[in-house]
Amino acid sequence: MVLGCDGQVGSPEKEDKPLCGCGPNLLRCLSDEDQYLAMLESMAKEVRDTTAYVVNNDMKLSKLFTGNQTVRDGNSEYLYQRRLLGATEGEGMRDRLRSLRKWPEDAIWSKREELLPGQHAGVLTSHQLLNWAPDRRQRQRVFYEIMWCEGRDSIGATTEKIFEVSENANLAFTHDSWERLANTEVCTKCHARLDYGFQFFMGYPDGRATSHFMPALVREGTGPMYGEDIEDSRGQARLTPAGFARHAVKQPEYSTCMASQISNYVLGPEAPLAAHEEVLTTFKRSGKFGETLGTAMRLYAKRYAENAARAKKTASPATVAVAEPVAPAKPQAAFTPKAEFRALLEEHCLDCHGDDAEPFESVAASYGQAVHLGGKTLSRTLAVRILDQVAYGNMPRETVLSYSEREGFVSMLIAEMWPAGPGRDTATDYYLGQMRALPGYQLDVALQAARNASGLDEGARRGTIEWGSIERAVYPDQNILAPGYLTILALESAENCRRNADEDAFATCLKKTLQLRNLAR
Repeated sequence: MVLGCDGQVGSPEKEDKPLCGCGPNLLRCLSDEDQYLAMLESMAKEVRDTTAYVVNNDMKLSKLFTGNQTVRDGNSEYLYQRRLLGATEGEGMRDRLRSLRKWPEDAIWSKREELLPGQHAGVLTSHQLLNWAPDRRQRQRVFYEIMWCEGRDSIGATTEKIFEVSENANLAFTHDSWERLANTEVCTKCHARLDYGFQFFMGYPDGRATSHFMPALVREGTGPMYGEDIEDSRGQARLTPAGFARHAVKQPEYSTCMASQISNYVLGPEAPLAAHEEVLTTFKRSGKFGETLGTAMRLYAKRYAENAARAKKTASPATVAVAEPVAPAKPQAAFTPKAEFRALLEEHCLDCHGDDAEPFESVAASYGQAVHLGGKTLSRTLAVRILDQVAYGNMPRETVLSYSEREGFVSMLIAEMWPAGPGRDTATDYYLGQMRALPGYQLDVALQAARNASGLDEGARRGTIEWGSIERAVYPDQNILAPGYLTILALESAENCRRNADEDAFATCLKKTLQLRNLAR
């Protein structure tokens, strides 16, 4: 990696021998911790304010990822100028620094200077998103999570498989084997998308080495983009950040992701699938947040009115005969799937799961290998596993089920497994209603929010966070409001409130600290 003085290796406390020195490099020094925290806030604020500007000005949401302009304050502009000075080796330093004095006090919508056409791609090349992840591959994963709602899939990956592909198993630091990795069975499910994807951002090196744009590293011409795996080609685009973003927003995953963020927030995942599809149709037509939100809100209002009318109709003062309670039927341990469901298994599952040499009982010893679904009967434990995988979108791998297809598959299996009654209703709520835990912040962020809310003064709050790299390494989608997570926050909040409030105010402090907005994204 090309090392620069604006990367982690250039920090004085990281040097094992003089590398950068003083002089012009003092440009990167900050006066105190207050200025440091102000810079961090400006980085995050640029993403928030740019998003708000795009939405409030009724632009297509794709502008958030494809445009050059962002909304930024003087701190954020200083960081862009600092990057440019790193790239140009200080050329025009005095003029650049003078221009900062003219920057308005409030954040403004403004273009960013480019050293190469296509260098910038909306918020993807903002300070916050470029530097959030430590290396190119992880940064690309963040981009796909934001734009396509695509996560990770390491099922079947083993240490032996990694060493077959690369001599160094630390793939976060070494990228030499990227093309081989993207074309290797099992690995290709993520790495075709990620590794061909970060070729568009080669001008932005690993942030540990340097944080400024390097035109000499940009790949020439066009490059491919992939979806599910190396067989799922999505065409070619110019190998720049802007080329990537403009092509990525044309893919179906982009519309589905943006629409689902809105419909899940307004309607909840448990809303009828037809409602989610109507929201998606609006977004595909307009591409705008406002119109799509409007559709979701109208559907919400309609459902609210229907539920109110239904409740009013059933709330009758007439005497209701109370029936004797009937013990619910016990679910069966194994069952023979009906022909209609067997046809779904054959269509979507048996290409990979039709080998009886890999029965379900051996899955612990052969994790990642095929599970046999071709038998005459299904055990209940295997059927539950099918529900988990299909209802939450992890299976099937080879085809993408539509909303209605997935609903039909899951509903049919639930009907096979549970007799009509409360058990089936609960299973339907869980699997079709997507009853997952609420997403939480990274733990140190949640702890800091709890401390801020408790009212501790600034001096007492600073320097008290002791959570380290393990907690920061947890993927964002795995930070959920689980019992352990909530217990840690509750104990921390109790300690903060004990230090900050008398006995009478303790309960009030806890209620304020443990509000949902402090805990969940």
